[in-house]
Amino acid sequence: MIQLLVCDVDGVLYKEGKPVEETLTYIKKLQRSGVFCTLATGMAYPRVQQKLKHFTSNCPMVLDDGGKIVAPDGTVIKSFSIPSSDIMFLVEHLDLQNISMAAFSGLDDHRYVCFVGSEDGRQFVERGLDKQSLLKVTDNSFQFWQAALHYGCTRFTFKPKLGSFVTVPPTLRMVQNEDKWNVTLHGVDKSTGVVEICKLQGLDVANAIVVGNDFNDLPLFGLNCPYRIAIGDKSEELIQLATHALATPSELVALLQNIFKQGG
Repeated sequence: MIQLLVCDVDGVLYKEGKPVEETLTYIKKLQRSGVFCTLATGMAYPRVQQKLKHFTSNCPMVLDDGGKIVAPDGTVIKSFSIPSSDIMFLVEHLDLQNISMAAFSGLDDHRYVCFVGSEDGRQFVERGLDKQSLLKVTDNSFQFWQAALHYGCTRFTFKPKLGSFVTVPPTLRMVQNEDKWNVTLHGVDKSTGVVEICKLQGLDVANAIVVGNDFNDLPLFGLNCPYRIAIGDKSEELIQLATHALATPSELVALLQNIFKQGG
């Protein structure tokens, strides 16, 4: 029997600038029936709140691509912080002149610190984040790295300028998410976060459904889950690992209804 439903946000519960209300409504129904429904996303807490105003998880969430396990009220239950030595490696080897936008959220403060290296980067931040989600926006690379060392973080997001590359130390994991790169500790990803949630809630990952749409969902689809649902066509690898592949988020509710109708 299915005990846990884990969904990504963008491309699953949020599409074309608005929440997928039909899916969110069905999730509430599942929660009332006793199913744990949560998120596994690259976003930080304020970004989730901004996009899914009417969503409330009934168990811990996986945020920052596995970097944080967070309670429904935003309290950090567990985090996997990037060591200052690895941040210093990035300072020395990653030229922010080649970066359109960079961001992280602090260990104790979920709000974002953003570096904008171009007008495109500034517009990306202004379009994507409300002011309450922002702790600092700067075009000064020294200030950005100083903030990272001061506040600590579990994940960096970098959006390179066209033709530029990002280099990270072997202790860090870098994965593409659309036109951005997310960097966490090596061995920390969405799947490790879901395993942690199962431990905390006394659940078995073999009784879980995972839903994703992009490269950073690949670790989720490596879990021994009976249902691995891919949405869209951003990652052929994801589709190959999926038990079900859907073209659009609007198809998800019908599939979930069928799964639960059959007893999970």
